[in-house]
Amino acid sequence: MQALQKQNLSTIAQMLEKNRDSIASALPKHLTIERLTRVALGELRTNQKLLNCSPESLMSAIVKASHLGLEVGSAMGHAYLVPYKTEASLIIGYRGMLALARRSGEIQSITARVVYAKDTFELEYGLEEKLRHVPSTEAAPGPVTHVYAVAKLRDGGVQYEVMTRAEVEAVRKRSRASGDGPWVTDWEEMARKTVVRRLFKYLPMSIEMADAMATEQEEERHEVNITQSAGQVLDLNARLAAGVETASNEPQTGQTREATQWPKPDPETGELVDVRGCPWIEAAHSAGKTCVEDGTWRKKRGADLEVIEQMERAAMARPDPQRGEEQDEEREPPGADTGTVSSLVTDPPTEQPLSDFEKIRRGIETAPDQDTIDEWLDLSREVVITRSQRYALEATVDNRKKQLAAAERTA
Repeated sequence: MQALQKQNLSTIAQMLEKNRDSIASALPKHLTIERLTRVALGELRTNQKLLNCSPESLMSAIVKASHLGLEVGSAMGHAYLVPYKTEASLIIGYRGMLALARRSGEIQSITARVVYAKDTFELEYGLEEKLRHVPSTEAAPGPVTHVYAVAKLRDGGVQYEVMTRAEVEAVRKRSRASGDGPWVTDWEEMARKTVVRRLFKYLPMSIEMADAMATEQEEERHEVNITQSAGQVLDLNARLAAGVETASNEPQTGQTREATQWPKPDPETGELVDVRGCPWIEAAHSAGKTCVEDGTWRKKRGADLEVIEQMERAAMARPDPQRGEEQDEEREPPGADTGTVSSLVTDPPTEQPLSDFEKIRRGIETAPDQDTIDEWLDLSREVVITRSQRYALEATVDNRKKQLAAAERTA
């Protein structure tokens, strides 16, 4: 082991020990800090290429895995640490995906299988869908042609997804770790993971499953900046960043540090707010309720930045019932005989018409009571909006409920 590798291993061990309580407080019940430390350090000693990566990126990947309740390393096959130049990436394995799916409590069973050229495989869509796979008994069944996953839900429903080898290869090529790690040593396992991940879109989604999807999408888009994400992607990493600075005795370039003065309680409402006066929003900001160096809220992992800005603007523009501010008269609540989005809101003339999402969001912002909020939510299910926009609406609903409650208390 080279001197730099020994130094990085020692730094990681110190960081794990220094942040022991912070990490342990966020671990799921089935994973202890002792086991996490033992398995992570064991993986680093086994794969010394990882010790050429920066300690910040290694800690970020380890904490991401622990936040999901997954162990890094090849023994369990839950998740892998893969070196990419001087950064370490977290790759979730097939068994890790299955573990996350089963924890949702809504899935009775889930499995994924590989189809070889000599297998009998029948797939039919339409009114009478059909999926039939009879494995070949030959010792050499030929190359892989397809991979599929099937999930049985507790309510009796069945969901499945099928991918061709070409589709799996397209996913592999988009990965930063396409030429190293499990894509090289365990191609079939990664192919199963890939189709399970695609199946996730049709399954009841737990928070852990959503977090895993966000991690995978970041990896696919090549947008992972590990040094920066050590302070942004996970709530715990804000605390870990301080440990990195202490270990290196020098601030890391580009690292997002935790603000020391913010957030603060709003003197009127008592809510925690950042330097802009924006309250904490569950769907937009990290669960640790911390601010970055400029005093603004730390962003939630995987959330769309544009949607976060919309949620923050909505939260900061809310009327203050204590000052008697009037609601915008140009925004009308849903009426009894209206049935379309365009008929629910009368907006001032603009160069571009508002989208259905924006009209619904504005309607919720000015809803006079819970019944009106429910009407807008019912309407939101009848139009096409993205998952990020759905999160934005949920945040707007939470903020509006708080406003109505505050107004009722001061009445």
